[in-house]
Amino acid sequence: MNIGLALKEAAAKWPLQTAIHFKERSYTFEGLDQTTNRLANFFISLGLERGDSVALFLPNSDYFALAYYATMRMGGIAVPLDIRLRGKELKDILLESEPKALIVYHNVLQFVRPFLKEITYLKYIIVTGQKVPSGYLAFEEGLSFPSDKEIIAMVNPQDECLYLYTSGSTGQPKGVVLCYHHLDYFPEGINSILHIPPGYVTLMPLPMSHLSGPLCCNMLLTNGLSTVIVDRIRPDILLSTIERYKVNWFWAVPPIFSMLVQAKDRKKHDITSLKLIAMMGMTVPVSLMQTFERVFPGVMVVQGYGLTEASPLITLPDIHKLKEKMGSIGKAVPRIEIKIVDDQGNEVPQGAVGEIIVRGPQVMKGYHKRPDLTAKVIRDGWLYTGDMGKVDKDGFYYHVGRKDDMIIVGGLNVFPAEIETVLYRHPDIAEAAVVGIPDSLRGTVIKAAIVPVPGAYITEQDLRKFCQKYLATYKIPQQFVIMDALPKTGTGKIFREGLRG
Repeated sequence: MNIGLALKEAAAKWPLQTAIHFKERSYTFEGLDQTTNRLANFFISLGLERGDSVALFLPNSDYFALAYYATMRMGGIAVPLDIRLRGKELKDILLESEPKALIVYHNVLQFVRPFLKEITYLKYIIVTGQKVPSGYLAFEEGLSFPSDKEIIAMVNPQDECLYLYTSGSTGQPKGVVLCYHHLDYFPEGINSILHIPPGYVTLMPLPMSHLSGPLCCNMLLTNGLSTVIVDRIRPDILLSTIERYKVNWFWAVPPIFSMLVQAKDRKKHDITSLKLIAMMGMTVPVSLMQTFERVFPGVMVVQGYGLTEASPLITLPDIHKLKEKMGSIGKAVPRIEIKIVDDQGNEVPQGAVGEIIVRGPQVMKGYHKRPDLTAKVIRDGWLYTGDMGKVDKDGFYYHVGRKDDMIIVGGLNVFPAEIETVLYRHPDIAEAAVVGIPDSLRGTVIKAAIVPVPGAYITEQDLRKFCQKYLATYKIPQQFVIMDALPKTGTGKIFREGLRG
């Protein structure tokens, strides 16, 4: 995808339609094309060139989208940085990605100042906000840069365009390298099944500094969508935003949808405009999908599967078999091949659990400057996802959990999702997460962390009795811990490592 061309084409098709809303600011497609073109001219006037990397240390906002588009227009490489990054982790990513420019939110400038002199490749620091400290460039100045010269870099599909840093289970940041051709596959996959029409209003609640930000920016251009960006994940904010802007669809991780069904004031909001939601990013409890459909009737609930290394979409459901195959992540999207294999890379029988591996043009170029890590996960053209799954007789795939999360109890394999699915059936449980923890006598035991629904009271004895109805003895947790909230990652997924202590 050539983002510059896509901006120009979208402006020609839907010039006066609103493309982006953020708080009190909004942009038509025509205005978006013009504003990002001025910003790209500003970047080039500083000395930025095609192939230069630009770090975006920004929260969810219209400015993230504008900076991303302008970087793409000039043929650069965008390096989104999670706004929560601090210290050594932030410094290491900046050192590895070698940005020539850093666009930074004024409130977090203080966190990069201590080591800026060590980032020798960095030439330009562009700060958002009305009060830009002396010695720095003003982002707002770029938005009104006095040049209308059209900037559309004629990039090659194989040119690098995104470094997306993900910690994974090791905690060590890895930069997933995607190229311009990778930008085509998410809208292509979504439209092959869900057919999102022009004019649909999309909500963007996930951190834009992860892959969801670029995905959302790209798809609003290909489909002519109006996108509403929010910078806080709170149920009242999400519900009021859906109501105000008449949001039609969005995707997010399961904990966000769980939050919405539990919202005390959900009945005060008219969200009948919402027609479709996609639960992605982790194993989805069937009970959550059923509860969402019951609480918000008229909304189609689908489950998909993907990961950043596959840019990201791998499967989507058959919308004609949502009830019949509820709990399935669906079938492969166009261009992707999927196999379920054992530890030796051999395909396992139908219905057996193994690692999900995939092949296709969606697979990343590799990890930035980490050929060792790349060689571990891409073997003979196949991406080893680290996710465990199975396939049924009809060719529908099921995600059962991360390989790293598997718990071995007395020599038997237990996947946390099996137990979590049971726990989510309990009417008084809002959230649940299961991990294995070391035990001096038994090696490993199962621990379940529980968040009750507001006002509910649950005892360990109640939970144990409930589990005995549905689980084999060795799968029943030895420890139950009641918590006010589960620890989450920056993308809203459950942070299991934080439960093992």
